[in-house]
Amino acid sequence: MSSKIILFNLNGYIGGGETILVRYAEYLKDNNVEYSILCAFENSWIESNAWAKKLNYINWPVKNDSLIYFPDKIPHVRSYLESELKSDNAINLFTFCMRDYVNAVLLFRESRLKINLFHGLYHPQDYEYLSSLSFDKSIYHKYFQSVIYDLYLKRGIFFVNSRTAEEAVGSNLIDNQAILRRIPINQKIDISYSDEFVHINRSRTL
Repeated sequence: MSSKIILFNLNGYIGGGETILVRYAEYLKDNNVEYSILCAFENSWIESNAWAKKLNYINWPVKNDSLIYFPDKIPHVRSYLESELKSDNAINLFTFCMRDYVNAVLLFRESRLKINLFHGLYHPQDYEYLSSLSFDKSIYHKYFQSVIYDLYLKRGIFFVNSRTAEEAVGSNLIDNQAILRRIPINQKIDISYSDEFVHINRSRTL
């Protein structure tokens, strides 16, 4: 039996990551892959789309979206999600915001569930989110950048464009360690095709 996939995003607005999440859930549904969306329950674009498209989803059980600021909520949320996500196999959990990566770590580092945690970066300043309320932003910026770099080395992160990868990982970026081929964010792209690629595409046009 394959691992269940959980798509975790508490953002209420519509953006690139939120759109990708819903489309990915539709893909999983169409291909009979066990999945569920974990989303906010108030004014959530993801929830309203999941409901309209009859996608599997679980509502976040509290109003607070950042458990790092509300540690007293962690036991309640953990107990609720362990009941909702119960599985004998490992769960592959994908986060779409650094806040939710931190939420997942706080919840599941002490849990009976086995969680494989992955994170996607959709914009260059993703690591700044949780620093916005701190007194010393520079320290937290460096801390979350180090978290991203650690995920990068463990192949537990993917980037959607080169600027995001370069901002998050900096001079340590190694092309062959990227999870996906990085998509240039500017319009000036030098594309070189291999002979095999050209042959395949010529065959398709005949």
